[in-house]
Amino acid sequence: MRSGNATSGDNAVAFLTECLALAKDRVRLSFLRADSGFFDKRILDFLEDHNLLYIVKAPFTKYVVLAARQAGEWVELGDGLAVAEARIKLVRWTRERRLVLIRHSVKERRNPQGKLLLDLEDYRFQAIVTSFAPEAMDAAAVYRNYLPRGEFENRIKELKQGCGLNGFCMDDFSATESVLRVLCLVHNLIQVFQDKIGMRPADRPRKEGQRHTLETLRNTLFTCAAVLGRRGRQIVLRLSTTEAWMGRFEQALARLLPPTPNCRAVLKAQGHPALMFDD
Repeated sequence: MRSGNATSGDNAVAFLTECLALAKDRVRLSFLRADSGFFDKRILDFLEDHNLLYIVKAPFTKYVVLAARQAGEWVELGDGLAVAEARIKLVRWTRERRLVLIRHSVKERRNPQGKLLLDLEDYRFQAIVTSFAPEAMDAAAVYRNYLPRGEFENRIKELKQGCGLNGFCMDDFSATESVLRVLCLVHNLIQVFQDKIGMRPADRPRKEGQRHTLETLRNTLFTCAAVLGRRGRQIVLRLSTTEAWMGRFEQALARLLPPTPNCRAVLKAQGHPALMFDD
């Protein structure tokens, strides 16, 4: 979508402006979560000017390291993890911002994250800048709320594997952008579809395996060989599948159909003699 020398934060303010305009009076934003590619004065100023809370990972530049050296008391969270806080004001910043520091013990943690800094070989460090006040969200909560950011990488993977995100490129930039938006819409509709048919209940955590990719849905629910034929005077659709598949399909269909018919297509699917399923 962009040239190879563009950074993650390029044109991010325009993107956020468009998102806010589309979400106005429709979606309530709790806060913005982003990685170090969006640690940019223009982005942070924009969020604060629009009263949007944020949690953004900070790269360990020399100025961030200096602020980290002035951190207050480290609070142990257990399992080799500790947090501390500092205030930071970089060059050309017009205000101070809250900096949350995370310390990982190399000896106690299996896969310690962060950078080797502060002349301490036994630890790795991470830094997060946030607009949350300490009384609204303590340092440990800031870190925990940042962690789900990595889940977005799985959504990109799903878009690539299920929707072919990395397999298209139009001659015109606007056309490429349009295809990208359509694919993202399809992905979101698939998630809503799973909620509707009960394959991914909205009140059940994803760790229980209730989230399915489009490829999985295609293989287990959407794709099925069939032959259209007749049985007497009735049209019969003979499906080449098992009873287990039919059970999943009928259960999904029952969940999708409203209790009150609202169109002819629903009337046919609810038992019109011109359409029957036969395994």
